[in-house]
Amino acid sequence: MDPCRLRPGAGRRTAQNRRPAGRRRAERHLRDPQPAHPSRRRRIEVPADAQATDRRPTPYPPAGIHFQTVGQNVGGDDGVSVPGSADRAGRPRVYCHKSGAGQLALLYIRLIQGRQRLMKAAIAVLGFLMLGGCAGDGRMFWPQTSAQSGQCPKLTSDQEFSLNLAQNMADEGRLHASLANLEGMPDSLGEVRLRKARVLRLLGSHEAEPLYRSLLGTCRAAEGEHGLGQLAAARGDNALAQQHLLTASKLEPTDEKIRNDLGVVYLNQLKLEQARFQFLTAMELKPSDSLAAVNLATLLIYQNNWTQAAELATRAGLTPEQITDAQARAAKIGKAQTTPLASVERVAPLREAPLPEQTDRQSTGVRP
Repeated sequence: MDPCRLRPGAGRRTAQNRRPAGRRRAERHLRDPQPAHPSRRRRIEVPADAQATDRRPTPYPPAGIHFQTVGQNVGGDDGVSVPGSADRAGRPRVYCHKSGAGQLALLYIRLIQGRQRLMKAAIAVLGFLMLGGCAGDGRMFWPQTSAQSGQCPKLTSDQEFSLNLAQNMADEGRLHASLANLEGMPDSLGEVRLRKARVLRLLGSHEAEPLYRSLLGTCRAAEGEHGLGQLAAARGDNALAQQHLLTASKLEPTDEKIRNDLGVVYLNQLKLEQARFQFLTAMELKPSDSLAAVNLATLLIYQNNWTQAAELATRAGLTPEQITDAQARAAKIGKAQTTPLASVERVAPLREAPLPEQTDRQSTGVRP
């Protein structure tokens, strides 16, 4: 078979075929620099015109960095390859020599890779915490400022001095002067709002209620509920007063003044057993306070239990004036027994006691 038919165009006299054989071998050598088999190795002279026309300029990388194809072994100990710089497609990867520029480039690349790994780890940890913080009902356990913690911000010495000055004025009956001193202090402090609400309530101002409500959910939540209960009892709404005072007693179960006022609200509703329990609790919490003892004596006289009333007066050290006061209040409660409950609520309104110097909490009792 004619080999020219298997290779079309082989018999034509083209420009390539007219080139010398030595030139074609030189071009093959430039395309494939691998040496030939030793048995076939021979010296090839490349014409000068071929060197000038067929060789192309070799692109040089920046100083200190050159490229290495995957699988190509470059230089042994004079350089180090950057991890992850070669891809699976065989594209070049960065190869850095142990020169100043190469080390700087390698350090920069490793820094970028380290930051990427750190960012991925941080995102994973954050996602784990968010999933772990979910409750069974899908809500998050966010940090809450509990009203029962009692952690109120500490006052400065100047603020304590101003509060003590306003307290002394209120104890002396100078309520307007006490309010004027409190007006000069920041309302952002819960203690200032509490003192101001108490003075405004004693003055009969309606501005006391929003101040008491602003204390709910803070470290002064018990005092806020207590004040709202006192305002409701003064309006004759003993049901609402009972609700606020019960909440306050749960927040501050050892506050004798809250217990005493809750007993007064029970007494206004003729809930005698509940009132007796609260009066006894207040007396045991603070035996030196005679206000709860007077209210309990009023309850005993109303029940015609004179023996226990006399024993209570002796044990608590009540004065004859206090016993007379208790008798008058018991008589009014007895007259109101045949009236509807709404009228009974007005029989024993709350009475304010002097503001204490240390605890600065209000105490209430029954008014004659």
